[in-house]
Amino acid sequence: MQRFTLTPRGDLDGFVLTAGTDVHLPPHLSTQLAAAVRPGDSVLVRGYRLATVPLVVAAALTDRATNETVVDRGSPPPGFDPPPPPPGVPTLGAQQISLNGRVQTSIYGPAGDLNGPVLDDGTIARPAPPTAYQAASLLAPGQSVSVQGWELSTAYGHRRSDD
Repeated sequence: MQRFTLTPRGDLDGFVLTAGTDVHLPPHLSTQLAAAVRPGDSVLVRGYRLATVPLVVAAALTDRATNETVVDRGSPPPGFDPPPPPPGVPTLGAQQISLNGRVQTSIYGPAGDLNGPVLDDGTIARPAPPTAYQAASLLAPGQSVSVQGWELSTAYGHRRSDD
């Protein structure tokens, strides 16, 4: 496991393997995922691979060294998690930024939709869905990009989004 991926609110929603494959887990498993694995760990992932993009939608994962396991047993009841902020409103604690970087890999949603790039410094850029779709060819690995928007730093990484 190379690095965690973050939702626009800053929760964990999976990770990127060292080979570049994105592994997606639902954000309600964020706490369990953080407790079970760390970057650099070897993991066993059970789930299904999408044929169109380098993504595995995980049903369960196990840290090979510790045998810590996370299993998706379904979504929590409504109202369990706070809702994300409305479009155009930054997540609490976010700061406005502008940066340049090079795309290392892309991350995807569970339906194979492009969520944005992971930059060479480990930053995850999460443009709004229509922007990510329209700019897909510009977000290929190796491309240089400029990002303006909001930065949210967590213990698990940096997430930047445009609004």
